Amino acid sequence: MGALDGLTVGGEAGITLVLGPALGSEEPSRVAVAAYALLASGIPQAGEAFKTAFLSCPPERLTALRRGLELVPVAVDALAPVMKDGSPAVVAAFLEACAFQRKTAGQEIHALVASPNVEVQRAAARLLRFAPRPVQEACYAYALGLPDPEARDWAVESNLIAGFPQARAVCRDLAGAELHASARMLLLLAMIGSVADQKIVVAALGDGRLEEPRRRQLHWIPRNHDSLCAKQDGN
Repeated sequence: MGALDGLTVGGEAGITLVLGPALGSEEPSRVAVAAYALLASGIPQAGEAFKTAFLSCPPERLTALRRGLELVPVAVDALAPVMKDGSPAVVAAFLEACAFQRKTAGQEIHALVASPNVEVQRAAARLLRFAPRPVQEACYAYALGLPDPEARDWAVESNLIAGFPQARAVCRDLAGAELHASARMLLLLAMIGSVADQKIVVAALGDGRLEEPRRRQLHWIPRNHDSLCAKQDGN
């Protein structure tokens, strides 16, 4: 990383000959480091090189570019005005970088949560936790009813973090669903729920309701958790 970072010292030559082309690499780590080096340099040409690459980036390289962007808060702010020119995948990646940086979301978050693109919905629902309270209240009911399960789960989590008491009931309902229990909601209940909520988690783990990949997300919950709940009930 130091070798690539040092290339910005050479100015235009390092950017043109090495760092710019590195953004098109097939190696995600190389792309992420080159993105960080360009953005952290503060050189206008470097920022333009990243912006051009980001806005035209194919989906398979977006995650790597986003990781570089996440490490430079000032670059996230600088890119905000041009995000309207990006594809839905680019907009979603930018929103994820904003959430990583805990950037405050404005009124525009409502339209983003309501986007017809599920990637944008998911990223916006995650970012919703960093919006001002009036903006959260305006989005609350719509976000909790999103048809995409992952976007809805992010919305529930954001509303729980924001302190909306109704979100706990939604979380409990989704975690206890007979056919498609949400692993994310079960995880939230396991961490912040009451004894009664934790029994829902134990029941879901024990009755085969969760598919194996989702079950592995909850592997850290003790298998004797039901006996622990019983002890807490007796206290």
